[in-house]
Amino acid sequence: MDLAYVASGKLEGFFEYNLSPWDVAGGVFLVQQAGGVVTDFSGGDNYLHGGELCAGGNIHAEMLKVVQEKWF
Repeated sequence: MDLAYVASGKLEGFFEYNLSPWDVAGGVFLVQQAGGVVTDFSGGDNYLHGGELCAGGNIHAEMLKVVQEKWF
């Protein structure tokens, strides 16, 4: 649901860890189709099987920087 909120613009961004592919697959599709960006915490594309996800629109880069400072 959080990713659907990002896709619709109700949330600016969302991040989470300890995820399974079935937790995020549908929401990732929604965010990407809405023009948002989805990455893992390192900025790569292993968000589906890597267990971590950072999604957002215009604030994605800023949010990813904060996540990287706290988790790496």
